[in-house]
Amino acid sequence: MIYDSFWKKLVEEYFYSFMELYFPSAYSEIDWERGYEFLDKELGKIQRENDTGTKFVDKLVKVFLKNGKEEWVLIHIEIQNKKDKNFSERMYVYNYRLYDKYKMKVASFALLCDSDKDWKPDKFEYELLGCTQTLKYNVAKLLDFQTRQAELSEKQNAFAEITLAYLCKINNKDSAYKRFNKKFELIKILYKKGYEKNQIKDVFWFVDYLISLPKELSKKIYLEIIKLEEKEKMEYITSIEKFGIIKGRKEGRQAGMKLGERKGKLEGKLEGKLEGKLEGVTEAKMAVARKMLSKSFDLKTIAEISGLSESTIKALKTEMVTYERKEQKPLLIKDSPKRKK
Repeated sequence: MIYDSFWKKLVEEYFYSFMELYFPSAYSEIDWERGYEFLDKELGKIQRENDTGTKFVDKLVKVFLKNGKEEWVLIHIEIQNKKDKNFSERMYVYNYRLYDKYKMKVASFALLCDSDKDWKPDKFEYELLGCTQTLKYNVAKLLDFQTRQAELSEKQNAFAEITLAYLCKINNKDSAYKRFNKKFELIKILYKKGYEKNQIKDVFWFVDYLISLPKELSKKIYLEIIKLEEKEKMEYITSIEKFGIIKGRKEGRQAGMKLGERKGKLEGKLEGKLEGKLEGVTEAKMAVARKMLSKSFDLKTIAEISGLSESTIKALKTEMVTYERKEQKPLLIKDSPKRKK
């Protein structure tokens, strides 16, 4: 599911910001100067086969606390759109499996992204014959930020924009025009807050996915983004977004190929070479595949989400690599402080 993939990427790139916004108390106890390290292999060792296929993202991270101790932190992000009666039990099982295997204390965190305002589990507990077993874990819920939207609009944190986009989706699901206005407002905020180029791109992918619009409004918002970037003298989104690709495709097929829109034209020309192989594929699927290739998702995940075959995606990737070699590679901006290698 594409939702899972976006969350996973953002948590990995901006873990510092994730903890700051959603779990500020724990954030204040971590010694960020000593860095942090994701322990995906260790987490994989305690996940059983029947755990796979569930709709959530798990991350295991090693951090250092300000008291000098090394600790492991289990970040478990729930992304289902409805409550799960087994959720607290799953949190408990993962916690004790990690402790049992590695004899390390584990703090568990859950971010709930569902739309049920009455569901907010925060513990697993049972009692039998005088024996009580309890896990009380940390929990944050996106819906709880409804009254803090003004604060989020001022906060420079990648997840503030993601939370605002989520709330926009929930609050304006019946009005495409309200979603359009809110989406463009969020995009303008990205520029005003002084984010780095890569951060704007990373957040925009998720905002664009969360706040869906009808075809005509999608075209309109890309026109507005072009105007915005011309005004701000930046080219962060339009240089890679599907509006530029669509525009380039049309121009790239015209004889003579006029000057300007060089990047869009080249992408359109390259796409033309693939028309025989990609016949019948919708522009939407192509746009999704391009986005995910640019974010280094694996072929299997892209195929599952886009509906394209792996051979088609490989062909598209080859053409994109050919194009990228003609362009200067962007600087890779990481969240601060640096993740421990």
